Amino acid sequence: MDKVSQENINNLIEKTDIVAVISEYIKVQKKGQNYQAVCPFHKDNNPSLVISPVKKFYKCFSCNESGNALNFVKNFENISFIEAFVKLSRKAGDNVDFLSNYKTKPRYSDDELRLFEINYQASKFFCAILNNEVASDAKSYLLKRGITEKDQIDWEIGFSYKEANLLSHLKQLGYSQQDAINAGIAKVYGTSVMETFVNRIIFPIKNEDNFIIGFSGRSINENSSPKYLNTSETTIFKKSELAFNINNSKQAIKKNDEIIILEGFMDSISLSKIGIENNVAIMGTALSKFHINLFSKFTKNFILFLDGDDPGVNASLKASHQLLSQNLNVKLVLNDSKADPDELIKKNGETFVKKMIENSLHPIDFAIEYFFKKFDVQKQDQFELYIENVKKTFSFIKGELFQNIALQKISNKINIPIENLKNTFGIKTVNNYNVEPKIIKSNQKINYNDLIRYKFAEESIIFYLIHNGDRLEYLEENADKINTIQHKKLMMEIIELYKQNLISKSKPEEIKKILLDKKSKYIPELDNIIAETNYVFLKSLSTGDGLEDSFSILKSRKLEEENREFFKLMSEASNFELKTNFNEVIEKNFAEVIKLRKKREKK
Repeated sequence: MDKVSQENINNLIEKTDIVAVISEYIKVQKKGQNYQAVCPFHKDNNPSLVISPVKKFYKCFSCNESGNALNFVKNFENISFIEAFVKLSRKAGDNVDFLSNYKTKPRYSDDELRLFEINYQASKFFCAILNNEVASDAKSYLLKRGITEKDQIDWEIGFSYKEANLLSHLKQLGYSQQDAINAGIAKVYGTSVMETFVNRIIFPIKNEDNFIIGFSGRSINENSSPKYLNTSETTIFKKSELAFNINNSKQAIKKNDEIIILEGFMDSISLSKIGIENNVAIMGTALSKFHINLFSKFTKNFILFLDGDDPGVNASLKASHQLLSQNLNVKLVLNDSKADPDELIKKNGETFVKKMIENSLHPIDFAIEYFFKKFDVQKQDQFELYIENVKKTFSFIKGELFQNIALQKISNKINIPIENLKNTFGIKTVNNYNVEPKIIKSNQKINYNDLIRYKFAEESIIFYLIHNGDRLEYLEENADKINTIQHKKLMMEIIELYKQNLISKSKPEEIKKILLDKKSKYIPELDNIIAETNYVFLKSLSTGDGLEDSFSILKSRKLEEENREFFKLMSEASNFELKTNFNEVIEKNFAEVIKLRKKREKK
């Protein structure tokens, strides 16, 4: 047997203490019958994750992440379902020998694993040398750069010393010269094989699985060239796939629901030291498709904090275009200093840098500001350069609404009427920022037929409850969708009667009698629901599907009401990013309304 049956899964979930499991990863706090925690799957300030020990279930009411203990372990550790199953089964003392024939395709080949092993042994060797007196200059340099003894241990920093003879050490461990060449820590020079790194401070570079894929060596002599020397390309070390610190930061990225992309490893170390742990350095390379696919597994929100010089800005804008084209959220840090993040922290302090990150801009806002400072738009040739550069980013703005908002900002910045710019930027008509017809406008009111439909939906839910007496938990969980306070309170009163076994299903007069005895205020609403005039309509909805359809209608109503409010707020907002965020919520709500309607129509 090599499969996990549903019975196996159900048994494991039933015997697993979900609170105990989640407590091993995050701090939880008892709240009534349930437990609460700060959600680790998004940037959560207030506890949004609710854990039910009775239902063996967790749910975040902010990001909607939910599931059982298996789901939590799988998602938190970023492992496969089978791996999570085995992990929890062993913790529960279950025998998983029946999975002995289960095989997954190895992520790494034997050759790749051997290269990881060589790099690991080389890293241990480099670290040992750094603690030797021959590395005193390297130690002094690191301390001067603010890299403490603890930092050196935490980041596994080492030193390469020619006379130490790494190749001889590796040979004693059973590795050949060819193994060292394959790993990129040795090279062929003429008729000799020599070490790649000589008299350099060594920083190991790891992949997301914590394997060392290669090294970056920093010269301690400022006059040496190159200043930084990386492992040459190997089967495991590829320039387009370098992501320094991803092994440490992936959980912080998930928790913050945001990744800060840096250029160099010193930037990454410095930001991590001031508590900004959700960072990755791409080692001076361009943001690649590999990077985007890797990082977007953990978040859809990117902040680019590359160097402030022209190459850094160009790289940031190019990367932002890639991310925008993938429908990912991206902001850029406006860095006027030309210094890199590591230098900024040392010169201006952590508060200054944190504020820079906090004030990061949408790419179009960044382009408008940055190029306005760079070019003198009063001069014709530089004005043309300004327009040309801003247009590159503008072309990635989707939606007429946001194109018009961006165009208005450009118009305000260069003091040229928007009508004179629209052809240049490819905008045929300016719509005064009215949203597309599909989005509900702020002044659009619910018509009489809609009100009747919502009223009947609420009444049908209570009718279902009266005549079926089941799904009480489902009804309680969805009570907030009922807009009429009298209907909501009547429903909760009837649910309570069922819970106390005071009433039987399909006996409305019995329910009415008990509610009268309890001096309920909602007898008129009850009478209206059970009256003959509504009976035929409501009876057609008194099924499971009818109940769900009724709640679907009410959910649609809430989404439509939210959209009216969000549209009003969006119209009043002056910040482009805020307008973008409001519109995203509006479009998401609208899509959900359409989805709910289509689901009802299929039944």
